[in-house]
Amino acid sequence: PGTRRVHPGTCATSTRARGAPRSNMGDCRPVNPPTIAEGSVLILGGRSEIGLQVAQRLAQGRVVILAARRSTHLGHEAALLGASGAAEVHCVEFDADDLTSHAALVDQVRADHGPIGVAVLAFGLLGDQALAERDPAHALAVVHTDFVAQVSVLTLLAKVMHVAGSGQ
Repeated sequence: PGTRRVHPGTCATSTRARGAPRSNMGDCRPVNPPTIAEGSVLILGGRSEIGLQVAQRLAQGRVVILAARRSTHLGHEAALLGASGAAEVHCVEFDADDLTSHAALVDQVRADHGPIGVAVLAFGLLGDQALAERDPAHALAVVHTDFVAQVSVLTLLAKVMHVAGSGQ
């Protein structure tokens, strides 16, 4: 029970039958990578290092949309994704805390770039723990961005993807 340790050169999931001897060739079957849904890649939080790393891995031959505040200043991030093989990179304005703008953003992305195949939520507010313990307004600002805004945009994306019959 608990954390399972994986040693270098081994797999996290073994297909070896319990009690069967270990072979020198390893104990794992090759794992096929998951199929990525067709469509554009939407990165909500277009400056996030994690979001950009994910986008780089998904970018090859795809349209990538970076959504962030001050979207006109995403030139470096867009160039990085272009160098990673994105067919096109577009930057759009996105303020996670403006819940009333979420539906329009999703609709506009779909209208301009077709179906959203993959959406990555990479926005958030780190906040200041000590301040949040003393200042309810700061604590609520963190919760608003890191929970309420995420629920808002995820609910909209789930609905759109469900109706389209695909998306991740």
